[in-house]
Amino acid sequence: MTKKILRKQIVCRTRLKLFYVSLYIALSCSGCNRSRPIGPAFDVPSLIGSKISAVTNRLGPGQELPAASEGSGRRQWRKQGHVLRLDYRQRSERVTAFRLSLDDSQKTIKEDEKNELLSVALLQESDARYNLEWEEDPDLVERYRGVQVVPAPRQHKVTLRVTGQNLGARTLLQFGFRVTGNSGENPAEGGLTIAPWDYEFQAQDGTQLKLEATPHYSRTAIPIDARVTVQIEVDGKVVSEQTASAGGVSSCDWEL
Repeated sequence: MTKKILRKQIVCRTRLKLFYVSLYIALSCSGCNRSRPIGPAFDVPSLIGSKISAVTNRLGPGQELPAASEGSGRRQWRKQGHVLRLDYRQRSERVTAFRLSLDDSQKTIKEDEKNELLSVALLQESDARYNLEWEEDPDLVERYRGVQVVPAPRQHKVTLRVTGQNLGARTLLQFGFRVTGNSGENPAEGGLTIAPWDYEFQAQDGTQLKLEATPHYSRTAIPIDARVTVQIEVDGKVVSEQTASAGGVSSCDWEL
């Protein structure tokens, strides 16, 4: 009887040891078969200040989405379980915002997981090149759907210019320009001038610019081949230009 009891105890101990060994192996290798991303999925800081054409050259065409507003565009890329979405202005190609989120829309980000999400795109909480805006989950406390990355506004040197061809020395030009949406000065002016005329100032991203000009008065008839050209130059590059014949209105506009 004693031998049977001893044999049962040995069997029970052996089975218990095997159970703990199996449990240890299972816990140690719980993530062995899951694919883990190697390095960051995106490098958003390096894309700050790039136009959408430069972004697509680096990341590929991505997926086009419905635009958020008139005159804008939206694209997104999926990589390593995350989604990077961009909003941009179609005419200037300026990227206005990035959005980083999980690829699974059912999942949310906890407060202590925010830095982990930022590391996926090489982002940091404090970087002067951009501002972070966390999107809170409307139903869960201290849970987030993603993070918006808004580039800090850049300052640009703007030159408004009016020139003429075959106008004659006594021809006056009626001109007018308007600047809106600038954090600094928002000049608006009009009057008479003799070509060439130009005006320089500083303006930030998002500023709206408009310039018009037309011949106003001449003591002699304006030649039929006379032309008036208006230009908007940003950081040394002409971005908008129009030429009109005598009697017509030259007009151009741009958004920084």
